[in-house]
Amino acid sequence: MDYPTEGCFCPPGQAILDGACVQEDICSQCISEDGSRHQPLETWIPSTEPCKVCMCLENRTVNCVAQPCPTAKPIDCGPCEVARLQRNSNQCCPVFECICDLVSCQLPPIPHCKDGLQLIQTNPGGCRPDYACVCKKEECEPKPTPICPPHRKLIWVKTQCCDEYRCVCSCNNSTVTCPPGYLSSSVTNDCDCTSTTCIPDQVCVHRNIVYPLGMTWEEGCKECSCTNMKDAVTGLRITECLEKGCSMSCPAGYKYVNREGACCGKCLRTMCQDTPLWSRGDEDIIWH
Repeated sequence: MDYPTEGCFCPPGQAILDGACVQEDICSQCISEDGSRHQPLETWIPSTEPCKVCMCLENRTVNCVAQPCPTAKPIDCGPCEVARLQRNSNQCCPVFECICDLVSCQLPPIPHCKDGLQLIQTNPGGCRPDYACVCKKEECEPKPTPICPPHRKLIWVKTQCCDEYRCVCSCNNSTVTCPPGYLSSSVTNDCDCTSTTCIPDQVCVHRNIVYPLGMTWEEGCKECSCTNMKDAVTGLRITECLEKGCSMSCPAGYKYVNREGACCGKCLRTMCQDTPLWSRGDEDIIWH
């Protein structure tokens, strides 16, 4: 026969723990500093000591030890970066980190963008900047139409981005024959086009004949010379021709008479006078 027993009892499957009825399996659990419960042989990292690992042992005993650190392994870093072992108070084990090393880094050249392309950095925030030329047609500005020199022609050029007018080479080489008195001068421009011009020489050209400066010559009843005066139109020196000087004085008994087709006239006898005998009958004419 069963008799009632006085005391504190828990329902079946529960046990008294710290004055309260709990499940029987709780009696073997460990309680961490933050109040959380852990099963036997369970491990955890305390929230207040992240560099330790704790384990729940028999009799609800908690054993905490420092976390074992594996050997830190180097990591693969990007261009211009080097691996450095990082140590700080907020981490338990040392680890490698990548840091910029611009001292020993060979930076890439910055490209020169043309045809309206704009320079951008393709890796913003990267240790070694990488650049590229990209097209933004909406930012293409209209340009005035250029005025081309004679050896270039105007064309519309399709570029990588902003199309534009350009003056391109257009050579038209020709052979020039200079007239008498002129020297040929050839000039090669920036398009390798050769242009020939005629430059007046320091000579006179008279009746298509070239005379050097200072030369004199006779032409009919005139005496001509190549002067140092310059013709404002042709650039050549000016030819000056003057009538020959004829003496019109005759001795007594003679008269000056012009001759047809001759430059100067002659002295003809107009009266008789005592003269010595001449060996020829035509000696009575005095020519000037």
